[in-house]
Parts: sequence; structure tokens; C-alpha cells
Amino acid sequence: MLCLKEVYQSIKKPDQATRINAFRVEIGLAKLAHRQGRLNEAISYWTKTLADAERLDMSNGTAARIVRYSIAHALHLIGDKRPVTKDTRANPLS
Repeated sequence: MLCLKEVYQSIKKPDQATRINAFRVEIGLAKLAHRQGRLNEAISYWTKTLADAERLDMSNGTAARIVRYSIAHALHLIGDKRPVTKDTRANPLS
């Protein structure tokens, strides 16, 4: 997964399909970190994924809802009880 991330980051001018595939790779990395209990890392990936969803005009879709839920779940597991808002999404660990 990390190799795929590096490949997508190295593309200078990605088309829409490439950006969507990179989005999927980020989701995979976030899920992996989340399941392994690396919650701060997972939150970082989820936050980037949510920002990517907004750039891809997918912020109101199912994937974005699942990402928001995942951020809230990870925050809950680390003991943070704040609701997920735009401010939380910008910097969920502050």
C-alpha cells in the first residue's frame, strides 16, 4: 500500500481516475492503521482522505460519511469526545 501511495504521489498531473485511485489507496492505509490500533496515524490518513473527497467533489457521498464516522470512532477510542466538525477535520488532534 505504501508503494502505491508513493507511485500516486509521484504523478505530476493526475487525471480524475488517478486521483480517485489515490483516494482509495489512502482509505486502505487509514483502514489498516485503524484496525491495527495505530489511531493517531489512522486519524491523519482519514483526515487527508476527507480533504481529498472534498477536492474530488465527493464530500457528500457514502465514502465521505464513512470517513467521518471513522474519524469519530478513532477519536472516541483515544478518549476524545468532541464531535467531528469542520474544525476537527482540519486538525483532529489539536
